[in-house]
Amino acid sequence: MGSKGVTDGATRQQSTWTTPSGTYTITEGFGVESGGTSMPYHVVTSDDWWVEDPESKFYNSMHGEAGADFPLTEAGERGSEHLLNYRTQYAKALVINFNRWPAVPGRGAGIFLHVNGSGATAGCVSVPRATMDRIMPWIKAGAHPRIAIG
Repeated sequence: MGSKGVTDGATRQQSTWTTPSGTYTITEGFGVESGGTSMPYHVVTSDDWWVEDPESKFYNSMHGEAGADFPLTEAGERGSEHLLNYRTQYAKALVINFNRWPAVPGRGAGIFLHVNGSGATAGCVSVPRATMDRIMPWIKAGAHPRIAIG
């Protein structure tokens, strides 16, 4: 969970280091490694970013560097996540559909279920690698999976 704990998903704000409470769908995954899942899944490359710039039309989605309307940096208020920089955490990950469709700028972006890193997360839910390895083949798109947080 986020280093500042769990907060109400309806009022959560970006950069608060909190995990949003609520029930969310999971419709896709990504990772540095092959996912081993029937979910739509993208193997990340050095071109892939999760856009956290609230001024970008791609806010709270994965986008490549080509055609980017966001700064290609992780620094500052307009920074985004360069996914390949998190090889351990994003070995395999599932997207928690918090603040998507439509994404409200500033509410938060990039909330995932992923492999543990070192310490608490910035708002994601993390699990041990062995647990993620069991989740990936188990989770099925046709079953309309959800995650309940809180």
